[in-house]
Order: sequence, then structure tokens, then C-alpha cells
Amino acid sequence: MIIDIDIVLDALAIPATRGTRTKVVSWEHFTVDFELSSWYRRMILGYSVKRSDYVVVLTNGDFEAYRNRLGRKNAISRIYNPVAYRFDKEPVCEKKNIILTVGRLVPEKGTEYIKKVSLQILERYSGWQWILLGEGTERKNLEQFIIDHHLQNRLILKGNVENVDEYLRKASIFVLASQYEGMGLSMLEAREMKIPCVSFDVKMGPRELIHHGIDGYLVPAFDCGDMVDKIELLINSPELRRRLAENAYLRMDEFREDRIAKQWKDVLQLFA
Repeated sequence: MIIDIDIVLDALAIPATRGTRTKVVSWEHFTVDFELSSWYRRMILGYSVKRSDYVVVLTNGDFEAYRNRLGRKNAISRIYNPVAYRFDKEPVCEKKNIILTVGRLVPEKGTEYIKKVSLQILERYSGWQWILLGEGTERKNLEQFIIDHHLQNRLILKGNVENVDEYLRKASIFVLASQYEGMGLSMLEAREMKIPCVSFDVKMGPRELIHHGIDGYLVPAFDCGDMVDKIELLINSPELRRRLAENAYLRMDEFREDRIAKQWKDVLQLFA
């Protein structure tokens, strides 16, 4: 069996296994819209969806897109990515006045939106910091933005770090500003650490992980004004943050590693 973690690899794996007993599982980590956005990925998607032995997608939205838009009706499952933290006891979180964003510093992760939103938030709330974890091509632009708007020690670029969980334990609000998402694993990790999340309501991913007004907020895609409003609601109400944080920790059981492993085992046993 070959499990391709990017459908582009199907263009190699499927022909290579022709005439053999080897099965190809196409594990989709992007969204259907992303795959259709470039000609070569679009061509490979059309080839893969017809010829792979099994397809695994990350979200219910992509599951329906594969079935209804691409015609893949059989041999397909939605299996979430797991969260690797411990579930046998609640995390100990000493929350600080920190807004946290985790992701690459690239345009598709919404760095321009983060600039607009963070400027308003940090100018209004001097006791808060916004920390960005991750590295990427937009670092220099963000550094210049920080200098231009005198946000040193307020909007903080930590780069790539190994101890992400330490930042999650301290953060009070998690913000995702991506233009698109596959699933949003960083948001799951935030929920597991009892952090309410605010995210743009892009087509896939966040809308399956956030219950609006219950454990976080979904903001109309790229509406920076509404994102500012939702962050302010959380900043101004510690009780609201606590309630949403407690709710965020609920429904995490379906992302346990052992539960996800069981779903994968069921797929693999189809070809045993």
C-alpha cells in the first residue's frame, strides 16, 4: 500500500502500481477549491479521483465536494487529523493577556489581515500582546510594520518554536486569519488548551471546528472590522472567555489519537 499525503504524488504512485497488487490511498490535505486553483493540480485531481483505490479527506466539506462535485461516491472517508496532547486530565493553563496566532508568515495565512486587526486591538488595549509563531516570506514586511506603528514588544514575532504548547497554555485568545484552510490543526490544539478561537469563516475547516458564540467566533471571510469586534468582546469579558474556553475543550474526544488510528485501521483493513 502507498499512502500519498499530497494528491500530486498520485501522478507518480498510480502509474507505478499499475499491474501490481499495491493499493494507492490518496490522502487529501488541501481543499477541493485549492486543488482546482492551478492547472496542474486540477489535472492530477481529475486523474486521482478516478483511479486511486481510496480517498481520505480532512473535512466534511471536502467529503461532500468530492462526492457531489467530483463524483467520487465510493471508497472515500473523512478522517480528522488527531491532536497529540493528553486527554486524561484537563490542561493547567495560567492565562495571560496574550492573543496568539500560529502559522506560516505568508499571504495565504492572512498576514495583511493580521496587520489591520492587530493595529486596532493593540492601540486600544495597552495591556495586551499579540504573538505570532511561525516563519515565512512576510517576516520582513511584518517587522517593518511593527517599527512603523511602534508596536515593539506588543506584536511579537517568535519565528519557529518547538515549545508551541507553552504559548498555548498562556494565551487567552487564538486568532486564525487564513484565506483558506484544510482543517486548521493549530486551532484544534488551541481548543485543547482551553482557548476560545476567532477565525474567518472560509469555505472549509474552521466552520467544522468552531460553534459560533459557543466556543469561539466565526467572522465573515476577511471582514477585519467584525474580527476586531469579536476580539474586543473577549478582551472585555473574562467571564465570556472562560465560558467559551470551557466549551472549546468539549467535543475533543473525537480527535483523540486512538480514535483516529481506529478509523485508519478500518481503511487499511479493507485491503488486507
